[in-house]
Amino acid sequence: MQLSLPAVGIAFRDSPPDGVPHAAAGPASCSYWKRAADGDVFWTDAGDHQGCPIGAHTHGVQMSEAKRQELMGLVGTMVELGYVRMDEVQSIPQRKAPLLVAVYAPLAKMPCPVLNYHAGIAPKYRGMNGGYWALASGDQENFGTTVHLVDAGVDTGGVLKQARGKPAPGDTIASYALRQAAFSRDICVEAVGDALAGKLAAIDP
Repeated sequence: MQLSLPAVGIAFRDSPPDGVPHAAAGPASCSYWKRAADGDVFWTDAGDHQGCPIGAHTHGVQMSEAKRQELMGLVGTMVELGYVRMDEVQSIPQRKAPLLVAVYAPLAKMPCPVLNYHAGIAPKYRGMNGGYWALASGDQENFGTTVHLVDAGVDTGGVLKQARGKPAPGDTIASYALRQAAFSRDICVEAVGDALAGKLAAIDP
């Protein structure tokens, strides 16, 4: 994808992974993303995010009343600066479960499985619009999707699940991905279930 920085992942866990260091508290949660983009792998806990009310809110950190007031003040400033509209405030993402441990890392170094749903049959149709390219190549049998492990490449990780289907009359390049997603729900649910059960296994596509 010609990214200038590596893609970064974050995993929420109940406990720190073995062999991964604990990061010191940073001035803001955003600083952790930068560290991971620079190649670091580390974990944080709720106490490490107390310096950033916005990060504490999105990560599900339990905040004191003073921190909540600070959060509202920052949100008010963001509204005044036009960074966000007041009607958008309620839609700021927030984890519902309390934060215990958050692991940050470049995706390729994440110390736990990272899964990707890809709208194409990998590895034959990697990248964007995999379903379209299968049809455009006369390869209707490979109008499908893949759930795979993430590595440093583009849709090159181990294949876990695949599903194949057919476009409906009237479908176009604008709707192929939606059609694919509709017949791929089961493989996504199965792959997540396998990950939670520690039973991920790559297949030979």
